[in-house]
Amino acid sequence: MLITLNQLLLGLVFVFVYLSLLTLSGADYTARKLTQLGLPKYFLYVTGLVQLVGGSMLLLGVLWHSNFRIIGGAWVAVIMAVGILLRFHAKDSLLSMLPAIMVGILALTIAISGTN
Repeated sequence: MLITLNQLLLGLVFVFVYLSLLTLSGADYTARKLTQLGLPKYFLYVTGLVQLVGGSMLLLGVLWHSNFRIIGGAWVAVIMAVGILLRFHAKDSLLSMLPAIMVGILALTIAISGTN
């Protein structure tokens, strides 16, 4: 059984929207992680809103027009790249970067496949 691109995309949308809502709510883990990365507290809201926009674009790409899939995939990939760079700068382990790497690869795959 193969997973279709839309199923993969909907899964990524769910994860991204869920994480953005957690971030916007000021979840303890997220607040601690941002402090550990040396970012001010208001970045909880900036990060949450940026993630919510990315998830919304991906959802619009499924429901409405594939151009949003391309934009949303690229948006999410950039967010993940920034997250990886911040963790690298903070000297986090590769294991802590792995989720961002995987989501970034998935987002790029979605963005590239949306061009076909």
